[in-house]
Amino acid sequence: MEIGRNHPLRTLFRDLVRRHFFEGVRVDDPRVSAYISDLLVEFAQTENLLKIRNSRGRQLDDVGEMLLAS
Repeated sequence: MEIGRNHPLRTLFRDLVRRHFFEGVRVDDPRVSAYISDLLVEFAQTENLLKIRNSRGRQLDDVGEMLLAS
């Protein structure tokens, strides 16, 4: 399921990233904050995480396994 442009989760991530980048680290680049918030939305979708597989095709759901497989 695709999370649309106006979905509340996307809006939340966009607002939080913009606020943190502007107020916290003083980065005022809308392209950077948009990229980071879009990345967060992608990883929030479980089906995207389960796309990662090892060389034998088994789904990897543990970060440690992912690091070893890489």
